Amino acid sequence: VHPLDVYGYFDYDVGKVCSYGTTGLAESKARQYCEEVFGYPALLLSLAGTVPGTSDLKNAFARCRYSTHAVLEMSARLMDDTFLFEDGTTDGGCSTSSAIPKGDAKCPSEVDVWNTDGCDDELSCKSCAISTSNFGLPCEWCAGDGTCRSTATTWYKSCSTSWVRGSQC
Repeated sequence: VHPLDVYGYFDYDVGKVCSYGTTGLAESKARQYCEEVFGYPALLLSLAGTVPGTSDLKNAFARCRYSTHAVLEMSARLMDDTFLFEDGTTDGGCSTSSAIPKGDAKCPSEVDVWNTDGCDDELSCKSCAISTSNFGLPCEWCAGDGTCRSTATTWYKSCSTSWVRGSQC
């Protein structure tokens, strides 16, 4: 796994994992390309190009992915003795990770995944009405439940009264 590979660290890998590409990383094209996209939320990177005003981000993310995750680029790096050594180890070293037991606190619950949308921390209709989600969508308020959710979340989450937004508060 390249140290700047966004997809390579997307999940927890069980077993032996080796990192390559740490030698000369500060001067690398991977650093140059990936530094443009680091700091953006994962969903925005995934949607880049489909959301208005994100075509530059889409291109930057494509360059980052190519230089760290594309098979051709990985193969080229692993053919270089600077990154893959004769004994099978890599310049970034290897480590072994065991499986996380079911129910461990490291694993998010369904509630954590579905209710954390950037609106869920608003405590009143008025604060909800002026907020936006992590993805730039409006937030909507459910007076019956006292909850604030993004417009996208309201498509599949029910409200005991009705969802309201903006001047309806």
